[in-house]
Amino acid sequence: MPLDQGSARQRNLTIDALRAAVPDAKILVGGAPVSPEFATSVGADGYGANATDAVERALELLGRPAGT
Repeated sequence: MPLDQGSARQRNLTIDALRAAVPDAKILVGGAPVSPEFATSVGADGYGANATDAVERALELLGRPAGT
């Protein structure tokens, strides 16, 4: 089920609020309902297609090698 525009707007507001509260936070979104393009459109730092991919992306964002 695709996300509607209201959901996307809410995610933008949530990401904006998180960045205001914790400027150095790294934000990932992902899973079946979203895409890398969606992640970019809401201002996320990264996208994970599934939980394993999200962990790898998180490690990369933190400057740590994935797979260790």
